[in-house]
Amino acid sequence: MKVLVVGAGYAGTLAANRLVKKVKGAEVTLVNPRPEFVERVRLHQRVAGSAEAARPLRSMLRDGVEVRVGEAEKASEGTLVLAGGDTLPYDHLLLAVGSTARPLPGTVPVGTWEGAGRARAALAALPAGARVTVV
Repeated sequence: MKVLVVGAGYAGTLAANRLVKKVKGAEVTLVNPRPEFVERVRLHQRVAGSAEAARPLRSMLRDGVEVRVGEAEKASEGTLVLAGGDTLPYDHLLLAVGSTARPLPGTVPVGTWEGAGRARAALAALPAGARVTVV
């Protein structure tokens, strides 16, 4: 039985690990846009420059979970298409892609790895003494 888990946040990582442990014979593949596990609750530390808030994804997974770095573009019956055209067959598909908030005008959202990087760059570009509001 081939199981694809799309998204390697807390839910996807936990699901992939649990499937490998509990379902005998399951071939579990975790699909994620990057090879790191991003701790969203620590993204503020990335913005501040005090920590990177990411670790190698492989270090978070049990043996038996295969990692495929890529962005899922389309799912159809039994096939997942990745950006670039590669396809992955599956018997079961688990979507654990998380969520993002809609940005407010004039803000720099930090709920994603990329957003935290943009916020860090925006802070670095401010003049000394500039005011910043964190919501």
